[in-house]
Amino acid sequence: MTSNKVITIAAALEPTMSRRRLLTGIAAASASVAVVATPAPAKSAAASTAENPELLQAHAELLAARAEHEQAKTALEWLVDEWRHLWPLAPEDLLGCANAHSGYGAKNIGERDIAGRYLLRDTTVLTKRLTAKQRAKGEKTCFDVLTAAGVEDNLSYWQETKPTGRTERSRARNRATKEEMIRKYRELLPVAQAYEAETARLREASGVELAKRRVTLAEAETIIAASKVCRAPAFTHEGLSLQAAALSSSPIFSVDHTGILGDLARFIQAVQKMGGRA
Repeated sequence: MTSNKVITIAAALEPTMSRRRLLTGIAAASASVAVVATPAPAKSAAASTAENPELLQAHAELLAARAEHEQAKTALEWLVDEWRHLWPLAPEDLLGCANAHSGYGAKNIGERDIAGRYLLRDTTVLTKRLTAKQRAKGEKTCFDVLTAAGVEDNLSYWQETKPTGRTERSRARNRATKEEMIRKYRELLPVAQAYEAETARLREASGVELAKRRVTLAEAETIIAASKVCRAPAFTHEGLSLQAAALSSSPIFSVDHTGILGDLARFIQAVQKMGGRA
């Protein structure tokens, strides 16, 4: 249907056309625009019958995919709630920089919950990590967590470091620092290993990875279904409204955007509003 409209409009723009062909082409072009511009009537059996069955089937699949996506997300939240009381917080000695959830670091080693989301800690109980003044603020934040691999790297670094200094006193001080750091990381290694082993065990026992995979697959199916809705030819303004709704669900399109994406978003929004009016 769409291709026939394009051919008609193109033919009407040929330089050798007659006046009759020109008027015919303009009428066809106006009819094409009217399909978008005409407000959609209330849904009826007749309108549904007139619509492209392929589009209606794609829309039904989209609704089913969205329902599955919501169910998958709900199931994941239930799982997180069920296992929250068993999920261990990282030992305070393993905590590093704060505000890890802001994404400032390249290693992405902020503390996570069982679902892999950033975990905000109560800072009022961190007596080793924070001063009394810092704890008094009562803030919650996410800390980087020193992994077992990170502990081993730090331990190797200090073991290979050669203390230097201009005087014997400074060299002695640096040797003491080296010995202290080696002792610290040797003690931290089993702590980090135990924490990682326990969190891995709980992830396995809870089946959280399967729940997360279900969410991911459902999201992918929703995107595929929305694409099918948009690609199926629409025969009525009701069908166009269904396509506009499918497009507007994409985060790519936002009326706040400038340029072509913003223009498309506003056009889609207009079609949606128009589709519900008689």
